[in-house]
Amino acid sequence: MSDLNQNNNLNGVPDENSAPEEAYVDEFAGFDTIFSDPAEHKKKAPKSNKNSVIKIVISCLLVVVLGVTLWYVLTYIKTMEEKNPDSNNNSSTTSYELLSLKEEEVNQVVITNKNGTFTFNATHSIKESSSSSSTETVWAMLGGEEKLISSDKISNIISGVLKLSSTHEISGHTDETYGFATPTYTMNITKTDGSVVTVTVGKEFMGQSAYSTSVSSKESVYLVEKTTLDNLDFGEEDLYKSFSISAVDVASLGEKYVTNGTLTSFESITISGKNYSKALVINMNNNELFSAYLPYVISSPESRMGGEAVTELLTMFSSGISSSGIYSTDVLSSSLKQYGLDNPYMTIVLKVANVTRTIKISAVQPDGNYAVVADDSEVICKVPASNITFVDYKATDFYGNQVYMGSITDLSNMTFVSEGMQHSFDIVYDDSDDAEERFVISCDGKKITASYFQNFYQEYVGLTVADFDTSSTSNEAVFTVTMTYTADGSKKTISFYPSSATKYLYKIDGESMGRVGTSEVSRLIKFIERVAEGKDIQ
Repeated sequence: MSDLNQNNNLNGVPDENSAPEEAYVDEFAGFDTIFSDPAEHKKKAPKSNKNSVIKIVISCLLVVVLGVTLWYVLTYIKTMEEKNPDSNNNSSTTSYELLSLKEEEVNQVVITNKNGTFTFNATHSIKESSSSSSTETVWAMLGGEEKLISSDKISNIISGVLKLSSTHEISGHTDETYGFATPTYTMNITKTDGSVVTVTVGKEFMGQSAYSTSVSSKESVYLVEKTTLDNLDFGEEDLYKSFSISAVDVASLGEKYVTNGTLTSFESITISGKNYSKALVINMNNNELFSAYLPYVISSPESRMGGEAVTELLTMFSSGISSSGIYSTDVLSSSLKQYGLDNPYMTIVLKVANVTRTIKISAVQPDGNYAVVADDSEVICKVPASNITFVDYKATDFYGNQVYMGSITDLSNMTFVSEGMQHSFDIVYDDSDDAEERFVISCDGKKITASYFQNFYQEYVGLTVADFDTSSTSNEAVFTVTMTYTADGSKKTISFYPSSATKYLYKIDGESMGRVGTSEVSRLIKFIERVAEGKDIQ
């Protein structure tokens, strides 16, 4: 029994001093013996290691089966590809050079597309330089007007297809599949040695972004990227030169009219058309007191200050008008009538020095552009709206939006009259080097802080027009400003009349000019009262 106690702990706890033992399998497991614990008689026998071995064997077999299956599939695919190289998108990955020509090696190219057949002839010439020589090629279209057709645009089309390559050779299909019976494009290229190469472009092949293409010097059919060949889709109008409405020759006008290459002065600009019941006439401001601040004035149909929109017209005359194409290759009466230029939507006439320049603009065309001609045009240009932003302007768009513009240095007095208030401000300006004060300003005979009045004046010249409605009102003026000019003692009066709850009609020397907001006028009255009290406006 002592041996039994040494090898087995009866309490089921391993002896901490004993070495680990291999698992013991009782060969009498499942049978009762005189040595077994009665409590263990109902326990199941431990599982055999044979189950684990079986699982490992099955897993190995599955791996082998999958490996064999994969090998078979790959071998089958490779075999099928060798038997039918056109399978799997009907292509190989070899690079094929179909054409490799230079323009100088070609005398003629005939292209047929959905718009017709176009024959282009090349003229080659040698250009010598001190270090080298080169060949210059000029293209012309058979039957095309030289003044219209652009050699460069023809060159762009032809040079793009004189070098053709493909990475897909296709076969095993009928001509019907390729679309060669009714080709999308054909191109016959006559080289300088007299030989001819024909390129036939069928249809898009099986939904791919490429065309079936054959070249007479090749036996196979190839796929060529659609983007490479789409420049063959053109019409005659795509070959026209880039026409524009030419600019005025500002270089010939001299410094009186031109500043830094831009037209800045003129005799008159006259605008007429559908948006003008009477012609609008714009002139330079010849009043020396105001011309520095108001360079342009409108003399008809009513006197106004000219606004920033006038500079848009000057830029147009200085730079010309770019077009995106042409509507007509001539300017015959029938063509002008076809595009509405016999009765233009807008006509602009510039007079500068001894030059008269007329531009006529149609109403918007169905394609969203405008037909435009000038008095020296040979074609009717197609002009996007973005290039003539002023086309829908009305007369008031050319008006200046300030109620008054002028420098405080030009004034000797400003008198303000409102209900229960009247103040007279004398202004003395001294720009001499030894002047102690640049401005000396007095209100009703009492000297005030000049900067307070200058701050007010900035608000005064910043007053803007709300609208140009000049309809009369029976109300009396609620605020009047009279300005006296130092140079000649002349006066200008601006008066404000209530016309609605939110606007005043304003008049300059008795002439109605438009409306201003009541709140803006009220601010000016408040500010001038503060300045008269010796306070700043804020």
